Amino acid sequence: MKLRSAILASSVLLVVGVGVGAALTVSAAIDSSARRDLAEELDRSVEVFRDLQGYRASLYRAQVDSVAQEPRVKAVVNSADIDHATILDAARELQRSSGADLLLLTDGDGILRADTLDPKAEGFDLSGMPVIAGALADGSNAGIWVADDTAYEVQARALTYGDESFGVLVLGFTIDDRIAATLHRQTGAEVLLTLAGEPLAASSLKALPGDAAALLAALPASLGDDAETVDLAGSRHLARAGAFPSARDDQELRFVILRSLDKALADSRAIVRQLLLIAGLAVLVAIALAFLVARRLARPVDDLVDFTRTIAAGELAPKHALTGPDEIRTLGAAMNRMVSELAQSRAELAKKQRLENEMEIAARIQTSIVPAAPRAPGLEIAALMRTATEVGGDYFDVFPDEHGAWIGVGDVAGHGLRAGLVMLMVQSSVASLVRERPDAAPSELVGTLNATIYDNVRERLGQDEHVTFTLFRYRRGGGLRFSGAHEPFLLLRAGADAAEEVMTPGTWLGVLPDIRDALVDSRVELAAGDLVLLYSDGLIEARDADGEQFGIDRVQEIVLARRYAPVATIAAALADACAAWRAEADDDVTLLLFRVQGGAPTA
Repeated sequence: MKLRSAILASSVLLVVGVGVGAALTVSAAIDSSARRDLAEELDRSVEVFRDLQGYRASLYRAQVDSVAQEPRVKAVVNSADIDHATILDAARELQRSSGADLLLLTDGDGILRADTLDPKAEGFDLSGMPVIAGALADGSNAGIWVADDTAYEVQARALTYGDESFGVLVLGFTIDDRIAATLHRQTGAEVLLTLAGEPLAASSLKALPGDAAALLAALPASLGDDAETVDLAGSRHLARAGAFPSARDDQELRFVILRSLDKALADSRAIVRQLLLIAGLAVLVAIALAFLVARRLARPVDDLVDFTRTIAAGELAPKHALTGPDEIRTLGAAMNRMVSELAQSRAELAKKQRLENEMEIAARIQTSIVPAAPRAPGLEIAALMRTATEVGGDYFDVFPDEHGAWIGVGDVAGHGLRAGLVMLMVQSSVASLVRERPDAAPSELVGTLNATIYDNVRERLGQDEHVTFTLFRYRRGGGLRFSGAHEPFLLLRAGADAAEEVMTPGTWLGVLPDIRDALVDSRVELAAGDLVLLYSDGLIEARDADGEQFGIDRVQEIVLARRYAPVATIAAALADACAAWRAEADDDVTLLLFRVQGGAPTA
């Protein structure tokens, strides 16, 4: 793609992306806020509805208490000589004066004396009805009364003379559109009351499509105490539902309260439209500006592109003429510097390649002189070395002979090429000493080795590396003599429950010119099945991400758990556990295990 086209396209895309992104972000923020506010308003509407019903119930209680004190009530109910017509007339007059829609009178046993809704009804036993039973038992009660697809809020009051109850007065008030309309006036929410799944009462429903029955059919059956978004003929609303206060579950009297979500989001949609209009104008301005900038930048950039093709062809001699805007001239100057640096880098890269080849050769030399499969008469041996860099500073070697074997293990301070060179010195010196003086004591050979290392490292190379080193002489029959200071080695006797940690007394190599006075020959006796583990400090000092060391205890657990396995299996398990533990490979890890043969230990 040409620069002109790229600038134009990127500018347009940037402006469009910013405009659309801003519109979507603002819309999402306003939508979220509107939904949250609307849900809070819906919750408040529900609370107002319940508060209104509580207030209405308190008024009804006061009304029934007032009517219950009327002398006429006590006179007509407490007298057995008054006929039904007289009681009914009194009940109707009390109903009118109280403003109730329903009035019932029963005697002290709950037997119906008069019902203003059913003038002919008389003598029915109503004592089993919860409202009547509650009033007879407690003196007063309230609830919902359902009759002929109509629901009433009822208040019942026992009629008493002294401590004796001689009847019950029940006042009922119809649950109708007036209740829904009152809540609508108070909160602005639309209200629908249902009885047994059918519409019972509703507010104006002006903001909702269709009639109450159609609205009820469109609501989800799962609607409950949590606000839900409902789609009513393409218009979105938030809705909540619940049981009508004081209604029993079996009466199925419920309320539904709705608020318009589309109305709440109208502002959000208007803002999005304005933002999109602004974004469209910004795109037009961006196209014009991008065209002007592209014309000014294109020519010097084309020259710079031709210059890069020249560099890509391998010609590093020519220089770029610095023209165009400041940024292009700065880029041209940087390209000129790059050409010079590329020429220099070519020479340095060739030098680095030679050094890497030399390092690879050194690593091959190191790995080739370390025995790949060490062996010695009377011993089962396994060893491995994992270096932290291409060339490590750890050392081990096994020199078998007819009497047994010489075994060396050591660690040069640090790792890398210098440590690897010192390790090579140790290996070659030890190999020469044990072959020339196979009957010497280990301390004699270690003392001679120290003199060689000190002279080469301290005097000739001028370095300060030191070496921890122990030389072992194993003789068939079980004798193991050793000298020199290195990590303690583990000795697991056949049949023992724990490994012994055997110290290696002495001093380091390469620190002093003569260490013979500090060297001693130590000895342990080995029997068939005994297992010895030699290791470098990279094993036990490996740290995890929290800085905790791998430690000798974990080493002993692994060895004990596999004590009867081949030594190669034990070595591999130790190395794998260490590698999984440590967070980074910052030191070389060397392991050498050998088991005395001649007996078959049993688990």
